[in-house]
Amino acid sequence: MWSTPGVLPLWMKKFWPNPCSTFCTSEINSISARVLLCLVIPSHLIFFSVIYLVEGRSVPNGKTFVVFYLLAGLIQVTILLYLAEVMVRLIWHQALDPDNHCIPYLTGLGDLLGTGLLALCFLISWLLREAELDGISEPASGPPY
Repeated sequence: MWSTPGVLPLWMKKFWPNPCSTFCTSEINSISARVLLCLVIPSHLIFFSVIYLVEGRSVPNGKTFVVFYLLAGLIQVTILLYLAEVMVRLIWHQALDPDNHCIPYLTGLGDLLGTGLLALCFLISWLLREAELDGISEPASGPPY
């Protein structure tokens, strides 16, 4: 916003910023990243509730699945926010418009990460449910009477 394309401001000279600087400083980008991270859980809960209301019982609604779903959302957004910071610096250094060049990559990566993490949520939920069922269905071992 304040610099010439191809020339990064002094405080952005590093192409690979420390993740802490992306999320834990008083800079405007860091504050925006924290706000977006704070919106992940409420927005995913609203989205999950709407899907559950529309689809009904076909949606897994166990506490374990919901916790892993929310954790996957946090992981996805954290990775995307950090990569957006890195990509914008690299693209700006090449004197290109980050809006035109970063958004398609971040959208595709968001889809890929979201799909992979959601599949992992289903897999973990299924594995935990199977382990729980196996523990219930096995007869208790002990001395015969």
